[in-house]
This record gives sequence, C-alpha cells and structure tokens, in this order.
Amino acid sequence: MGEQETSEDVGSHYDLSFLDITCSKLLPVVINASKDRVPNIKFNVAKVLQSLIPIVDQSVVEKKIRPCLVELSEDPDVDVRFFASQALESSNQANRLFQSIMELINRDWRVTFSHGPREKNMLADGLARMANVNIRGLQTLEEFPEILKQVFDDDASRVPRIRPIRIPYVD
Repeated sequence: MGEQETSEDVGSHYDLSFLDITCSKLLPVVINASKDRVPNIKFNVAKVLQSLIPIVDQSVVEKKIRPCLVELSEDPDVDVRFFASQALESSNQANRLFQSIMELINRDWRVTFSHGPREKNMLADGLARMANVNIRGLQTLEEFPEILKQVFDDDASRVPRIRPIRIPYVD
C-alpha cells in the first residue's frame, strides 16, 4: 500500500479485482460445467450461479447467468430443473429489487442521513433486531410488522424513552 493509498482505496481495488476475476475467470468455468452430463454437476452449477446473482453486475446476470439457468431449467433431470428454477426465481427477485432501487434513486429528491441513538428511534432498532433474529439474506416487508406498530406510534409522537423490544424468534 503506497503512502497516498488509504485502506478504502485498497478495499475498492480488492472489490473490483474480485468481481473482475469472478466474471472473467470463474463464471466461464461454471457456465461450461453446465454442459456436463452429470446431473449433480449441473445442479451445483445452478447453486453457484444463484450465489453470484447478487454480487455481479445486472448486465452479467442478463447476458450470461440467466440464459444458462434457463437452459438448465429445461434439463431432463428433476433436481437440475428444481435448482435452476430456484435460481431463476432468485434472479427475478433481485431484478425487481434492483428496479425498485433504481426507481427510488432516480426520483427528484434530496436525502440526508444523520445518526440518532436507538433510544430516539426504537422503530429502526426493532427492525434491526428482527433482521438479526431472522437472518435469511435480504428481507423485504410487504406489510408493517404488527409487533412494531406501537413502537412506531411512540416514535412518531417523539416521546424519547427507553423501551425494550422483544422480538419473538420466528422460524
């Protein structure tokens, strides 16, 4: 690391190098393995491709990963079809999320971020606790969690007080 480079610079080089290597070296090998005759190889290809969807550029997903998964989803082996279909659904969810994020980013608004102690925003603290209890990748909420409605009302009234939140374990 040179004198002018910060740890952030090194981190961004690492991220870029990792993605470059993934797309230029690993992805072609994985896609080539999708042509193997052995079903276990092919369904593991689908699993690997599914794990790459969230980390590679959307154009790579559309041009390389999705066509391979579509082909695998038509494989004679039931397990290969299952894992390929599961990966395609993951790709569809990621695409919808990406589109939603881009729509939000492209709106004409001004956003600022500031830190507030958890005691003054128990709702955010409760949501963070829910995510930590139910770790299963990205979570989106279609409906407001019933357990946090009172917390929301309390936060909205700007009554600062410490309120312990018990989030039950949900399996």
